Amino acid sequence: MLLKAYLARFTAADDVCLVIKDFGGQSAYAGQTLEAQIRTAQAQPGAPEILYLTEDLEPEALPGLYTACDCLVHPYRGEGFGLPVLEAMACGRPVVVTGGGSTDDFAPDPFAYRLPALKKTIGPTVSGIKLVRDGWLLEPDLAALAERMRWVVSHRDEARAKGRAASEYVRREWTWERAAQIAARRMEQLVALREARSAPSSPRRSKPVVLPPVAKIGCLGEAREQLRHGQLTPGWKATVEALTERPFHPEAFLLLAEIAQANGDTKRAKQLASHAGDLAPKWKPARQFLKSPPRPGATRAPEA
Repeated sequence: MLLKAYLARFTAADDVCLVIKDFGGQSAYAGQTLEAQIRTAQAQPGAPEILYLTEDLEPEALPGLYTACDCLVHPYRGEGFGLPVLEAMACGRPVVVTGGGSTDDFAPDPFAYRLPALKKTIGPTVSGIKLVRDGWLLEPDLAALAERMRWVVSHRDEARAKGRAASEYVRREWTWERAAQIAARRMEQLVALREARSAPSSPRRSKPVVLPPVAKIGCLGEAREQLRHGQLTPGWKATVEALTERPFHPEAFLLLAEIAQANGDTKRAKQLASHAGDLAPKWKPARQFLKSPPRPGATRAPEA
């Protein structure tokens, strides 16, 4: 489709070049590329210039590939996300993409040129694999694609301005740090929702359960709450006090390990978790901590 639009709208007399960066032609996608059609287009009399790149590039070279061009043209029929589109926007380049697909999430009209497209059904199977429902793809408008490429060439300043706006938007809203923040907030919402759903709608007992004094020996509730709020020294002291009352307390030693790890003392955290495992050899939390401890902080744990 891109080749058809390009050949229909430009000729060798136009000062343009279509750069096609292929991927996996010698490996994962061997025999599945359009190399033959591209070579035919390059050899067509009077055809506009086409540069066909097939070699693998180092990650550090990709920004230079984007910025060597005036825009990214990506008229996809199907995309899971479209990371090259986001990368081109981050590099300050305007993008021409299919409207109605995955790139709508990060390439809205103020920051991208979206092509009109029709949703087409492709049936209940793909390569012999049955789908849960009829599959579909997007068919971008060929004439709109050709006209938009011509427009970008003849309105370079306006296109560059959209690219600059896209770069500011992407660098502000589409970073790994911001993605992590959104994911963390969503997980907190899901946890709260699960707790709300699991909470009984009415009290199951008419009277509260009164624990005997022996059940409160070595209680770690206060220490865990202090750790949760980042009060590591009070949490450490409260846990040590619990161990004074109940010396053989694997949960207390594991809590000390968590506090030590939170303060960056990985060596001590492993020693404490190992001791907790020795006290309760089949206790999974201790084994899990040793296998995959939380990320340590910056300071050391307080002395016992």
